[in-house]
Amino acid sequence: MFPKPERKPKQRTRRKDQHKLYVELVKPAFMRGLAAGQGRGTARCQVCGKAAATEVHHMRGRAGADLLDSRYFMGVCTACHRRVHDEPGWAFAQGYLVSRSAWGHADGDEEAPEVGEHAAASG
Repeated sequence: MFPKPERKPKQRTRRKDQHKLYVELVKPAFMRGLAAGQGRGTARCQVCGKAAATEVHHMRGRAGADLLDSRYFMGVCTACHRRVHDEPGWAFAQGYLVSRSAWGHADGDEEAPEVGEHAAASG
């Protein structure tokens, strides 16, 4: 009779694909770009400026499209990353945490981009 409409992949599958893209491409590219921008072989922490940046902090969290949006990334060392999350008042005051509503989006408004869409846009 009528053909079944195409369905989007389940949220869990999309999230898994996004995480794989983030780990394999987005995070390493961000860290290389940060190091190059600092004129160093290894990126320095953007909070303390002393230790090597070994982690990526997501200023707006990792929900939805924010997982892959490098505008909200910071390269940080483990100690500073822990401090940012342990002391949110300090982190908000310093700009290391940003409310999603401050960027004109309510929590959960935006849907995560499809993996193919992001790869095509960035490459």
